[in-house]
Amino acid sequence: MIRYLLFFLLLSASAFAQDVLNKKNGESINAKVLEVNPENVKYKKTDNQDGPTYTIDKKELAGITYANGEEDIFKTESKGDKKMFIWSPSMKKVDLPKLSKPAKIQIIDNRKTPPAKSKVEFTGAELVELVGDVLKSGKSSGVEIVEAGTASPDVKISIEAYDAVFYPGAWHTQTRYFVTVYKGGKPSFKEIESLKGAFNTFGAGTARARLTKSFEEATSQLITFLNEKL
Repeated sequence: MIRYLLFFLLLSASAFAQDVLNKKNGESINAKVLEVNPENVKYKKTDNQDGPTYTIDKKELAGITYANGEEDIFKTESKGDKKMFIWSPSMKKVDLPKLSKPAKIQIIDNRKTPPAKSKVEFTGAELVELVGDVLKSGKSSGVEIVEAGTASPDVKISIEAYDAVFYPGAWHTQTRYFVTVYKGGKPSFKEIESLKGAFNTFGAGTARARLTKSFEEATSQLITFLNEKL
């Protein structure tokens, strides 16, 4: 009896699993996505999957939330009215991997100047200091953060992005590094990015949390890469 009940519950869950097309005007469409093309998205309606196939222009969409919880965020051309938000990442519950090898590391903030009327509560200098503190908190006591032009570093880290931007229809929160590791006379390069979107049904609190999540993921990948290459 229990086995049949579990089967029924799983069947019901799969029946109700659906993708959601998030429109820029705040409306949503429950759907089964068939194709995501450069210019449009093809789908069937969830309640009529044997019915016709519909096509919607991607310009109308902020993105897609898939049945498994993953999201696609469609970038929007800005008309110069975008506003950038830069908050300090909440590190209370973040458990990052540890940098286990000694190194001289140079960190620079190479981000573009935020647009006018942006809300910057966490400066570039604070971000550079935070990344440095995270790297020095590892198992190795030989990690040294050096300033640009003062030494020949083993690692150069350029912070290319750390911000939350609200476009029409969606938040884009991202953290991006460009890393160079020098070892044996051969540099190794890697671009690391974590993008965490939030559609306009969520407020700034969600964008702030997802900005922290992007910082956590990108910095975890950064430390993993350094441990592999140093």
